[in-house]
Amino acid sequence: MPRPIPPFGTTDFTPYLREVSSIRADAVYAWFAGADAVHFVRQYQQYRRDKHLPLTGHSALTADTILPAIGDAALGIVTVGAYSAALKTTENEQFVEGYAGAHKTWPSRYSECGWDAAALIAEALDTLRGDLSDASRVRSELKDALPKIKPPRGPMQFDAYGQAITPIYITRTEKVAGRFVNTVIDRIPSVGQAATWGWWNTSN
Repeated sequence: MPRPIPPFGTTDFTPYLREVSSIRADAVYAWFAGADAVHFVRQYQQYRRDKHLPLTGHSALTADTILPAIGDAALGIVTVGAYSAALKTTENEQFVEGYAGAHKTWPSRYSECGWDAAALIAEALDTLRGDLSDASRVRSELKDALPKIKPPRGPMQFDAYGQAITPIYITRTEKVAGRFVNTVIDRIPSVGQAATWGWWNTSN
């Protein structure tokens, strides 16, 4: 019987890693974040499961903010997500420079999402001239504002349900000039939840 999903705050993944060794698969996909991701990735490398089962996962697994804590154990891991601080675009390089100057560290995907939200609100407020009395107009202006901003992650749009359609990046963790980074190795443009899963579309 499969072992239950590790609870938040797990520090010893030994029982789960033992099960991994018996799996017939091409790779392992993991979704952990924060301290859980640090513990899991370091222990996965220590057990050397990566020799026959490469470790992959969601971008939270090797988030830019925790890469220094994971260290060399993160090298070579391929992840997928909507943002990497190593993304080489003019908008992102300016964002990273400004963020690093203010906070002495690279931004995370959470920081980039915060920038997107703030830029969207600021653009809509300018158009509305600060008048928020009409809720329907506020919603409309927020929607219309998205094509006018330049998110660090790249162009975005809303679908009919207000869900973001965003680029998705495939990254590999590398060490560049002494810094651990999530280098972009491929890009999937315009990924939306409705088109991907369908359950957003109530007409199906």
